Amino acid sequence: MSADEERVARAGLSRCSEPEDLAVESAVQALGAARVWELVRGAAPTAEERQGTAALLHERGAREAAALRGLDILRERLAGRAAEADPVRDLENVERLGGGLLLPSEPAWPAALDDLGPGAPLALWWRGPRPPGDTAHWLGIVGTRDPTAYGLHVTAVVAGGAAAAGAVIVSGGALGIDAAAHRAALQSGISRDPEEPLVTVCVLAGGVDRLYPASNARLLRHVAQEQLILSEHPPGCAPTRWRFLSRNRLIAALGAGLVVVEGRWRSGSLSTAHRAAELGRWVGAVPGPVTASTSEGPHRLIREGAAELVVRPEDALDAIGLVRGRVPARQDALPGLAGAGEAAETGSPVDGLSEPEARVYEALPRRGGTSLERVVLAAGLAPGEALGALHGLLARGRAARGEEGWSRAAH
Repeated sequence: MSADEERVARAGLSRCSEPEDLAVESAVQALGAARVWELVRGAAPTAEERQGTAALLHERGAREAAALRGLDILRERLAGRAAEADPVRDLENVERLGGGLLLPSEPAWPAALDDLGPGAPLALWWRGPRPPGDTAHWLGIVGTRDPTAYGLHVTAVVAGGAAAAGAVIVSGGALGIDAAAHRAALQSGISRDPEEPLVTVCVLAGGVDRLYPASNARLLRHVAQEQLILSEHPPGCAPTRWRFLSRNRLIAALGAGLVVVEGRWRSGSLSTAHRAAELGRWVGAVPGPVTASTSEGPHRLIREGAAELVVRPEDALDAIGLVRGRVPARQDALPGLAGAGEAAETGSPVDGLSEPEARVYEALPRRGGTSLERVVLAAGLAPGEALGALHGLLARGRAARGEEGWSRAAH
């Protein structure tokens, strides 16, 4: 198999599959990406290929009967998207954007992602002056999308101070703490070696051309031109709720450490922090006003022993192995606690749903209707899985079926 065939195959599979698909990863490990790409486009698997994939799936916890059907289920799930995929065009598009596709076998691949095991991405789409490479001094900073003035100030202190000392700040480009962390890194005022240009990296939940949210487009364009944007999805892919959740594991893995600034009791930042801890990364949390609901997440992490207290940039720098004493004095410590409480965070519309139900719910239109075939393509599920999820949503009163097809139920 040539390098070009491998690149095209992984580009195609990243278009067809969703992150953390155990069947896809097992098939790729057992058969190679090029062969799996042939299979999802219609080639017939041999008995040996079925058995090899089934053995890996069974080893990784799948029931024997499900493992034996694993390759067939995988082909059913991906066939619709594979028929519409054009990985060569995707590769051309990312090159026009000033980026490329990075494979796990290439020197610039971040070895930190290998700690995700079967959940590691098939490939990384990137956009910027160059692909990532060494991530030894990368620091993740995450938090709420609706921060207090205190939270924004603290983020500027921690992210700016850490970047000034040589850390690369990793976040997700979202409103609030994410954007504040990227901006603080960019404004750290430190002139880097031309060979080490990075001060911040943004990991997106959609394609590297989908600069989401739109209100951060100017910031994200600057990051794309001067720094680095990463995604496991090809150009054109829209960010969806489940892709945000999967994206968070990349932020957790890429950093040598992770700091949570603000987040509510059920914040997604907490799941990112727990994932980082599971991967053996250092985790820190910034305390906040006890009157603020945005302090609940960091305080919970500290109280449960899941995170260490962060009161100055050096607390994080020590943890990721950077030399002390390089932070400008004006950024040396956090201000006194201040701030007012905010309204409690509302629940997610997919709370209580299984993963297939959540993916199907996100694929349903709010108005009009859509066909089962379009739901299958949008959710990335096999027809039987999508139909089962639709009936589950229907029973819960979360989906409706009318003359125009399936839609979300009106509330």
